[in-house]
Amino acid sequence: MGVPFSRFLPLVLFAALAGGLAYQLSADEAAKGTEEAPKARIIHADPMFGKPLPAFSAPILGKPDEKLTQAEFTGRPKLLNVMASWCGPCKMEHSILRDYAQERVIPIYGIAWKDAPEDTQRFLNSYGNIYAAVGSDEKGEASIALGLTGVPETYLISGDGKIAAIYRGALTREILESRFDPILAELRGEKVP
Repeated sequence: MGVPFSRFLPLVLFAALAGGLAYQLSADEAAKGTEEAPKARIIHADPMFGKPLPAFSAPILGKPDEKLTQAEFTGRPKLLNVMASWCGPCKMEHSILRDYAQERVIPIYGIAWKDAPEDTQRFLNSYGNIYAAVGSDEKGEASIALGLTGVPETYLISGDGKIAAIYRGALTREILESRFDPILAELRGEKVP
């Protein structure tokens, strides 16, 4: 007398499911090589995209009686870079941001997240101050409204104060050119590269 088929049914079902998943994964990988994901999809997937820059207030580094607020981000496109002196990737992207801002003639503002003002100042003295102003967010309260996930994060703000692009992570020249340049050109009414 043979073994009933019902004893092997769970094994057969598992093998069929595993095979189906493996096929789908390999099909997805093959599709990645044949079609390029739209650049905008990567940036625009962020829930903050297209919304007005949230209200925040942070004392300006070196001018504690003055505040950096969302009101500063109107009139023309600007970059907002959330950084910290203790952040290794922030140090790596610093010169890239400097060069980009100079070449594109766009002001950069900073928010020093969970960083002592004296440490932020030492960082800027060492690496160069590329910012029009830096808000000191020592307790991390000002960055909460931005939905900050960590540092560094960089926001491209349109002239009407809306978030036009976001990059959460360390920027590279390639990221700025491929993801920020087209949007910056569009905001300025220039031909999109």
